[in-house]
Amino acid sequence: MPSIKDVAKTAGVSITTVSFVLNNKGNIPQKTRDHVLDVVKNLGYTRNTSARTLRDKLSRTIGYAKPAAQRAVHPIMDKFLSEVIVQAEQRGWHVLIYASPADDPLAVYQEIISSQRVDGILLASAEQDDPRVAFLHEHNFPFVTLGRSLSSLDTCTSW
Repeated sequence: MPSIKDVAKTAGVSITTVSFVLNNKGNIPQKTRDHVLDVVKNLGYTRNTSARTLRDKLSRTIGYAKPAAQRAVHPIMDKFLSEVIVQAEQRGWHVLIYASPADDPLAVYQEIISSQRVDGILLASAEQDDPRVAFLHEHNFPFVTLGRSLSSLDTCTSW
């Protein structure tokens, strides 16, 4: 598998230039940018997501715990989740779906937080005074809600 060093050597540019092109940063001339991207394509270079995760301290993954009550086909939520996945992937993110147990609905959120596999949670089907909202606030974990929890804890946090 080719590395960023291989791309730089083949393109006749520095590793920094390749990095700037791949991250759409810096003042790189369009001709150089196009050449580097052609080399990337021809070599079949793909980014090392593990290295990127370590560098940025981001998994670029959103967690979604599917409530036990929604395990059956739910056309609206299924369409919504499908679109979330498409939009996330277009931006270089992924969605990791968890099954939320009916007997202990907070357990899955504890596992999500402690595993550090996701950067935030999409909280669907929020209800009035939803205990998941309080739990996520208590753990200072980024989330967005879909639904109405009507809680005094509903605040916008940066993600």
